[in-house]
Amino acid sequence: MTPTEAAWMAGLIDGEGTITVLKFQRKSGNCPHALYAPLLTVTNTDKRLIDRCIKLCGGYCVTVFCGRRNPNWKDAYHWRLKSAKLSGVLREVLPFLVSKATQAALAIEVRDDMRVGSKPGRFGTTLTDKERERRDEIWQQLRILNTRGTKPRPAPV
Repeated sequence: MTPTEAAWMAGLIDGEGTITVLKFQRKSGNCPHALYAPLLTVTNTDKRLIDRCIKLCGGYCVTVFCGRRNPNWKDAYHWRLKSAKLSGVLREVLPFLVSKATQAALAIEVRDDMRVGSKPGRFGTTLTDKERERRDEIWQQLRILNTRGTKPRPAPV
């Protein structure tokens, strides 16, 4: 990405995006503890914006057919980015982010701590208690940061 494209992406993420960490709880099998997965999404009704995100950064598009609920609503398109590309993209746009800079830094931390190439529940992928506590702390911080309304925000990390 060029610096201009990174700045454009940052503006789009700040205005239309969400940076979060998903928490999956598996209660069966070899993985009794929660799994954490960072995720970047941008939602818009103009598919050209989403197509440009995919071209610049990869990821995929999910279409939400809003007209089924209300005929006056346009369909929405969600661009989603996860996996190994996520931290690279967030690192490129981080200098240009304003309102989502803290969320980006937290998602980068979670992604960088993941054991790349290992499958959940297999030997060698069990998190230590300290790793699990930190990921849960980040997950909770992101829930607060991404909450709508005027709730108090935690201090930047």
